[in-house]
Amino acid sequence: MKDTLERKIKDLQEENERKKKMAKVAVAANETIKSNLDEALAKIAIMQSEKDSHQAAVKRAEEEMLKYQQKHDEMFNSVNSLNNRIEELEDHKLHLLNKLKQYGDKGDLEYIIKTQKLDSVKHKGFE
Repeated sequence: MKDTLERKIKDLQEENERKKKMAKVAVAANETIKSNLDEALAKIAIMQSEKDSHQAAVKRAEEEMLKYQQKHDEMFNSVNSLNNRIEELEDHKLHLLNKLKQYGDKGDLEYIIKTQKLDSVKHKGFE
C-alpha cells in the first residue's frame, strides 16, 4: 500500500509539475498575444491618422479641382464670346468692303482684296 501511495504521490507531483509548465506556457502565450495586440492597436492608430490626413488631402484636391474647373469654364465662355465677336467683326469687314466695291473705288482696293484674301467675293463692278 505504501508503494501505491508513493506512486500516487509521484504521479501527482509529476502532474503538478506538468500543470505548472503549462501555466507558464499559457502566461507566456498570453503576454505574447497582449504585446501583439498592443502593436496592432498602435498600428491601427497610426493608420487611422494617415487615413485622416489622406482624406483631408483628397478633399483639398477636390476643392482645388473645382476651383480650376470653374476658372476653365469662365475662360472657355470668355473665349467663345470673343470668337463670336471676331466673327461679327469679320462679317462687318466684308460688308464694308462690299460697300467700298459698290462705290467703285479701285485705287487701293485690289491691294486690300489680295491681302485680305477676298478674291472669292464677287461684285458686279469688278468682274
